[in-house]
Amino acid sequence: QPHPLPSTLWHLAKSTFIPAGLCQLVSILCQVAVPLLVRQFLQIVQDRPPQSIVAEGLPYGMAIWAALLVYGFTNHKQRHWAAQTG
Repeated sequence: QPHPLPSTLWHLAKSTFIPAGLCQLVSILCQVAVPLLVRQFLQIVQDRPPQSIVAEGLPYGMAIWAALLVYGFTNHKQRHWAAQTG
């Protein structure tokens, strides 16, 4: 007969454990995306004349900013929920 403790612990922790795991997944995806976006941005800076850098590089700059913002939020929430889980 299975022991009831793991089942009880899972029912108590799943309300914070699952969101913490999803936040960690998004956080890791942002960590991977930022260097790739920076690489693309630097490629534009190297290959284009200075006049077209703003028009072509701005989307990458905004994407880097957004990825860092999402990373900061999800990393904080993951730590908060993980601490609540125990």
